[in-house]
Amino acid sequence: MRSRRTTILLLLVVGSYFLLRWWSAPTPTPHDAANRWIGQITSGEVDDAYADSASQLRESTTKEEFHTFLEETGLGAVSSITWSRQEGAPEGTKAFVGDATRKDGSAVAMLVSLVDERGQWRVASVQPVENAGGKVTAGSAKGGDADGPAPVSVNSLVIATLSELNLALRQRDFGAFQQSLAESARKGITEEKLSESFQPLIEKGRFLDGIESATPTYREPPRFDKGLLRTAGKIELRDTQVAFELNYAQEGGEWKLVGLKTDVRPSQRLVPDDATIRELARRSLLAFAKAVKASDFTEFHQSLAPSFQGRVTPDSLRASVRGSVAQIGDLSAMKTSDLDFSREPLINDEGELIASGSSLQGNRRLAFHLAYVLEDKTWMLNGIRVNVYPVVGDGYGRPVPNGMELKKLVRTSLASLGEALTKRDFAPFLESLDPRLRDQLTLERLKEGFRHLGGPKVDLERKAKEAWIIFDAEPEITTSGILVLKGTLRGQPPISFDLKYVLTGELWRLAGIGVREGQPATKKR
Repeated sequence: MRSRRTTILLLLVVGSYFLLRWWSAPTPTPHDAANRWIGQITSGEVDDAYADSASQLRESTTKEEFHTFLEETGLGAVSSITWSRQEGAPEGTKAFVGDATRKDGSAVAMLVSLVDERGQWRVASVQPVENAGGKVTAGSAKGGDADGPAPVSVNSLVIATLSELNLALRQRDFGAFQQSLAESARKGITEEKLSESFQPLIEKGRFLDGIESATPTYREPPRFDKGLLRTAGKIELRDTQVAFELNYAQEGGEWKLVGLKTDVRPSQRLVPDDATIRELARRSLLAFAKAVKASDFTEFHQSLAPSFQGRVTPDSLRASVRGSVAQIGDLSAMKTSDLDFSREPLINDEGELIASGSSLQGNRRLAFHLAYVLEDKTWMLNGIRVNVYPVVGDGYGRPVPNGMELKKLVRTSLASLGEALTKRDFAPFLESLDPRLRDQLTLERLKEGFRHLGGPKVDLERKAKEAWIIFDAEPEITTSGILVLKGTLRGQPPISFDLKYVLTGELWRLAGIGVREGQPATKKR
């Protein structure tokens, strides 16, 4: 594999000629940085190793504490190391486990974590570990108990804690779990507080069944910090994903929980494959269109999830259909390939499968938002929202925003221009424009083009926020999908505007602007 290389451009001036030459220098890899750092330790250059460490290590540990840590753990007596594996680590970090040999011939495994600081890999932490995965021998740069810190299997500790939590959730009794905490934590974390905090999980049936046989994945290597063992990661169960942050302290020769944070969500592994979701959505929309056409939602109601059936009746469903949705028409020819999902289907915090998007059907576009729940291994409809729009030039039916939204667009655009004039800084205004317009303009062109609107006489920023807006022409969306707004800001002097917007995602962005002093409009809307 080719090593990464840093490229440097050298500019040499010879007479009146510029010579360009490329020079390549190797950038140390994480392994290189770890080897160099260990090499400083083995050669006795401990102060240099400390100085070359990541800022987070130096900020949390003094040089004297660093020396003490190496001496107490025996890591300072390492003579050589062979890297055995790379651990999972978040982006911008690396973690390696190596088999080290001390100068007296004894062996020790080391976990070395590195971070990328401004393009340079630096050691952020080092810990002795046992060869078994997830086992850490506690050694803190802040020092440990008088008799030395106790060995701990982090995986076993995390699983034991979450198993005890699951038992408390199942029994709806947090007495035993609260008593298992460290004495210092029990004073602030009462049984009542635990019960209140985890009540939402109980109500939603979010239990941690199967946790006993699960394996944690750590967001970062477990570490010892200021006398605490800190762990953070996640565990994937069959139906749920458990994110955790668990902190432990030594008490009576054992590691006891002193702080916990958990986030239990439905697992995204429950999301069906693309073909299944498309067929689900197609069937739901076909059934809905059939009910609309027949003006009878009895059969459609029977197909809903029990929870949805309890919230609506066939009559209330029929009454909710109005406006353009009543013209949804026949969708029997709809294919799964016609569905255009606006985002990846996902499982939300309520455990619902969400599918949102649209489908072009002739001269109209059908927008949909569908929610499903799993009932006896079958996804059933638990919510539906449908809109039908006429198609404009871009192929997406876009309703003209309502009056308040239109005036807000005008005020925001003109106030932004007014602020640029007042501060004589058009950079923020230029950045707010649609990219296609932005690419055609420069700051100089903007300053010159709107120079006539500057000065206290106009005060466009204030007028845009306060003046009465009159539209000279009916706001419209052209066949090219452009929203056109023409009108006047009343007052002295009146300001006429001609604004054009295009839809980018869910945001209307300014794609054309004309503003001048002018007479009040005679046509009102």
